[in-house]
Amino acid sequence: MVISLLHGVYGGRKWMSEFARHAGAVTSEAKARAARINGAKGG
Repeated sequence: MVISLLHGVYGGRKWMSEFARHAGAVTSEAKARAARINGAKGG
């Protein structure tokens, strides 16, 4: 399935971009903790 996604079988570039944007927006306690630690480092 991943290879099919890379070849654009399930959608075009815009669709894959939107999919990636929503996938990156998933929140969890671990992700929030990592963001706070990285923010404290200035990055």
